[in-house]
Amino acid sequence: MLTYYTYVCKKCNQVYYGPKGETICIYCRSKDDMITIKKAEYDRLIERDAWLNYLEAAGVDNWEGYDFACEARRIDEAKDNE
Repeated sequence: MLTYYTYVCKKCNQVYYGPKGETICIYCRSKDDMITIKKAEYDRLIERDAWLNYLEAAGVDNWEGYDFACEARRIDEAKDNE
């Protein structure tokens, strides 16, 4: 049985399924910008992206905790870059 993997191109952000070892994006033909993720992780990311779109449409950026969340993220990213 042939197993298919989920591929995401870091260059064009297209997602597709293919056999193991697929290293060329079928959309932009990039050879070095591919990552492989499990389908369950891909599905989780798509679901979270959809939820984020709903939050943004509802005005989450006007929420009183939004600035706190942005600052906390900035601090975490600064720690990661040290």
